[in-house]
Amino acid sequence: SSSAPSNTIGPSAVARASLIASPVANAVESLDAKRVTTEIEVRLGMPIDLRHFPTDPDRTTEEIWSSISMTLSEALHDAHGENGWVKALTELRSQATGPLKPFIFLEVVDALLATNRVDEAIDQARRAQADRPEDPRVALALGHALGARDAEDEEAVRLLQVATGNLSIAPRAHLALAELMARRAGSAAATEHLEAAIATGDRLVAANAIVRLADAMAQAGKPDQAIARLKSHLLEVDPYNGHAAFALAQLLATQGASEADQMVLALRARRFGAGEPATKLLNTLDPVRFPSPDEQPQSELGEETPSAA
Repeated sequence: SSSAPSNTIGPSAVARASLIASPVANAVESLDAKRVTTEIEVRLGMPIDLRHFPTDPDRTTEEIWSSISMTLSEALHDAHGENGWVKALTELRSQATGPLKPFIFLEVVDALLATNRVDEAIDQARRAQADRPEDPRVALALGHALGARDAEDEEAVRLLQVATGNLSIAPRAHLALAELMARRAGSAAATEHLEAAIATGDRLVAANAIVRLADAMAQAGKPDQAIARLKSHLLEVDPYNGHAAFALAQLLATQGASEADQMVLALRARRFGAGEPATKLLNTLDPVRFPSPDEQPQSELGEETPSAA
């Protein structure tokens, strides 16, 4: 299995680093703080504490559970790589109790879809539907899985539309609908649902949706609008979204931006989770300072010698 590079900081932890200095009362007991500690527990191989959850005046209890489950999935993916991701989530689901369990189930289905195990995802969602036919989280899981198999599946659309009515999962349902509509009719058809996902205020979902929205705008011949939205997101919403920084670097390159401007964004992208694509961009911009992974010098122990940052 693969793990996150040592020079990459998980978005959950790094985006919340200012909590300690926050003037907001009880900030270290907030949802953001819980996400930080959850990611740290996973990355250090510590037991994951699923007993205590924060209160947040701006979030429902279910929204908190949904956010924590997404953080767990993200951290487990980084810790175990794609090969061990589904297994780790399945084991976590068996340990989870009470209201958190259905949200972990959503992560299992999403992980199965992300690893191209679509039939298995549909099977698990169908079995959950038999047990909990009215659960909107099951509707989201099954709708997402059916849509992944066939973008023309009307049952998938109906189920995902049902899921948009539940506050805790509406952001994810809109994102799944955007994905389905893009496959049906091109990226422009996804714009409405991407905007809806962003408007919910869910930072984890918005981090994904803003990149897709910018891509849709660029493909529609509106690169200036795409650049403006990415800049606004990085400035006002989430400066630690490495994928948005990478997307902005790529767009600016098509508009003739200087290599220095691209370098600043590529460095941010690599540091904050954009992974190999950001590393390749850095190598393209400055191959001496940032050699490709195949060119990295090796120590006697077989570990990579850190390159300058």
